[in-house]
Amino acid sequence: MRQTKRRIEFFSFFDLAGIAAHLERQAARGWMLERCSQLFWRYRRTEPQQCTFAVCCFPKGSEYDPEPPENQRDYYDLCAHTGWELTASFAWMQIFRTTRPAPVPIETDPALALETLHRATRRNRVSYLAVLVIWLPVFLLQVGRAVSDPAGFFASSTDLFSAALSFFLLLLCLTELGGYYLWRRRARRATAQGGPLPDARWNTLLQRVLLALDLGILVLELISLASQGNALPVLFSVMSFGYMFGLITLVNAVRNLLRRRGTPRTRNAVLTTLASFLLAFVLWGGITYAAVQAVSHGVLASAPTDPPLSLSALSGETPEEERTRSSSSASPLLARLEFFSYDAGQPTLWLDYCVYTVRLSALYELCWDDLASGLLDEPVAESGTLIAADAAPWGAQQAMRLYDVNGEETNTYLLRYQTRAVLLRAGWPLTAAQMAQAGQALGGG
Repeated sequence: MRQTKRRIEFFSFFDLAGIAAHLERQAARGWMLERCSQLFWRYRRTEPQQCTFAVCCFPKGSEYDPEPPENQRDYYDLCAHTGWELTASFAWMQIFRTTRPAPVPIETDPALALETLHRATRRNRVSYLAVLVIWLPVFLLQVGRAVSDPAGFFASSTDLFSAALSFFLLLLCLTELGGYYLWRRRARRATAQGGPLPDARWNTLLQRVLLALDLGILVLELISLASQGNALPVLFSVMSFGYMFGLITLVNAVRNLLRRRGTPRTRNAVLTTLASFLLAFVLWGGITYAAVQAVSHGVLASAPTDPPLSLSALSGETPEEERTRSSSSASPLLARLEFFSYDAGQPTLWLDYCVYTVRLSALYELCWDDLASGLLDEPVAESGTLIAADAAPWGAQQAMRLYDVNGEETNTYLLRYQTRAVLLRAGWPLTAAQMAQAGQALGGG
């Protein structure tokens, strides 16, 4: 049976009552808090016991202090005299416990406790504000991408999930900052009437929901990319997550090592900051080197996929100097495939198509309009007109053919299928048999 456990705890930084209640439940289950840090909280197994916990603020406290300053030690002695034992501390947060049935509260003036909390959590608020300032332009760029090319946005797992991650990250920061000031306003009213500080359990719950959503979105993105055979983005995402987690762990280890050796607070902060830059450079360099080596040795090479319809298959001819390019992207909502192939020796032997596979029916018209507007925006077709054509040879639900400015037929078609929207262009007039072949290959029939 294990005697210790480590947990990553998520609480709103001002939910002191929620932290105390959580520790009381853990103690009743036989787990006593032993140490807390920025990343992990460590518990040791004890006999189940009924304890009362109190979380207090010491604004001048720092995670770089080798030992508590004199005024903080005096505070500990005063708390011990009234039956409160120091359980753990980190930076400004001081956690006490007592087994007395009706303990005297440590904080006897709730209004003063509120102002102390406000001073102590300044860095927390600044951190959330900094994330908002840094990440908001990133999210706005993603929104701009969604507005300028909505079909392409929804057809890209990277674009779609990254925007969702950014949105919930910003919402988390806004929830913490906005929640704090709303809670502070409520706390001021409560303390003015002589009451205790209100709890903030709903803010902590919302924080955990948003964190769970971010984690779920990240997992879905990795699954989506892996299902498409995109090994490199998956590996990069996993390495980036491991990089951040590893960097935080190593920086904390450096800081704690310097604390145990009695390094003064300011020197510890400087050395830890320098170490964080060095470790960041070394870790990222190692990740980059590993990724380059994996790519150069073909470890992450994706198996080539054959297009659903090739130039030679549709034309019945074998190109002498074929040039081909294709691209594809997909998300759980939409997939897009673009293909272009031509024979450098025959100007009329070329094939170009774009296929949207719609997995969310509400996006179908968006894809159809994207193909139609994109076609008519091209210089060569900007004065052209799409006119209804016979859909039967294509096996389609609807077919549109492009006519040029002179009213002449072109070999450009827009085709509607149940779950696919297709734009097909060819360098020669297609026969009915070729139309049926293209419809079978591209329409999902």
